[in-house]
Amino acid sequence: LQYITARYTTPGHPSLDVILSEVIENARGKILVAACGPKALNTIVRSLVAKSINVVKVCRGVRGKGSISLAVEDFEL
Repeated sequence: LQYITARYTTPGHPSLDVILSEVIENARGKILVAACGPKALNTIVRSLVAKSINVVKVCRGVRGKGSISLAVEDFEL
């Protein structure tokens, strides 16, 4: 976890699509994606997680490396 945090801690907007795809590619088990922020940010996170799901594999019952869970909390300032 420290490696991932240090690697992606940079100024500016994060490349969430790159971060999520790398985490999924390297995962050995279950993944929890947690987002807490404005609705616009959480919409992006939901979309990225949805796009990472391979519907064909799910329909065929193919078991992969694990599963992806999503926890989201919206707030506005």
